[in-house]
Amino acid sequence: MSSSHANTASRWTNVGELLRQLTVREVAETIKGSALGILWLVFNPILSMCLYLVVFGVLFGGSFGQVENESSISYAIGIYIGLSMVNLVNETIAKSTNNLLRNRNLIKKVVFPLEILPIVQVLGTAFKVAINACLWIIMGLFFGSVLSWEILYMPVIFLPMMGLALGLSAMISALSVYFRDLQQLTNVMSQIVFWSSGVFYSSIKVMEFPQIWTFLKWNPVLLATENLRAIVLWGIAPDLVQIAYLYGFSALFLVGGFFLFARLKSGFPDFL
Repeated sequence: MSSSHANTASRWTNVGELLRQLTVREVAETIKGSALGILWLVFNPILSMCLYLVVFGVLFGGSFGQVENESSISYAIGIYIGLSMVNLVNETIAKSTNNLLRNRNLIKKVVFPLEILPIVQVLGTAFKVAINACLWIIMGLFFGSVLSWEILYMPVIFLPMMGLALGLSAMISALSVYFRDLQQLTNVMSQIVFWSSGVFYSSIKVMEFPQIWTFLKWNPVLLATENLRAIVLWGIAPDLVQIAYLYGFSALFLVGGFFLFARLKSGFPDFL
C-alpha cells in the first residue's frame, strides 16, 4: 500500500473513532445523572404507550380506519410510531439550533472536521428511535399484531428519514450561527411537523378534506409514518411510489444541507 493510501486510511479511521466517541457522549448526555441510566430509554416509551392506550385508545376510542377490527392496542402503538418519526425530526430541529454553539471549543480547532457535528447529533437521536422500533415489534407481537416479511422494509424507510434529519441538522446548525433568532422560528416549525405528520390520524381521514390533503400528501414524515404502521401493525407492504419520493426528498435536503454547511463554515470561528 502506498503512503498516500495509508494516510487516507488512517485519516478515515481517526474520523470514525472520533464519530464513535462523540456519538457515545451525545447519548450519555441524555441520561446523565439518572439512576437507571440507559434503561430510561426503554421505560419511557413503555410508560408513554400505556398512557396512549388508556387516553386515546380506550377513553377516546380512536382508530386510524385503515383496517377492519382495529384494536385499541394497535392505535396506541400506531401513535407511538408516529411520535417516534416526529421526534426524529423535531429533536434534530431543536438540538441543531445550538449544536455548533455548544461545541465552539471543537470548532476553533483547525484540524477538526466540522461536518461531523450534525452527524453526531442525528446519530444520538437515531439511537433512541432504534430502541423504539424494537419496542414496536415486541409490543405488537405481545398484543397480537401481524408479523410478516414486510417488517424487513423498516430499514428502507428509516434510511431516507435519517438522510432528511442529517440535511436538516447541517442546514439549521450552519444558519443558527449567523441568525441567533432562528430558534424562535424552529419552535413554530416543530409544531407544524407535529400536527401535519399523522400522529393521531391517517391519510384516509385527511383525504376527506381535499384542500388540506393537497399540502399534507407531500409531507415525508407523514408518508414514513403511514408506511411504518402498515408494515409493523398490519403486515401490509409499503407504497413503493411513496418510498421513492422519500428518497428523492431526503437526498435533496441531505445534499442541500451539507452544501450550505460547507459554504458557511469558514465564518463559524468569527461568529462563535
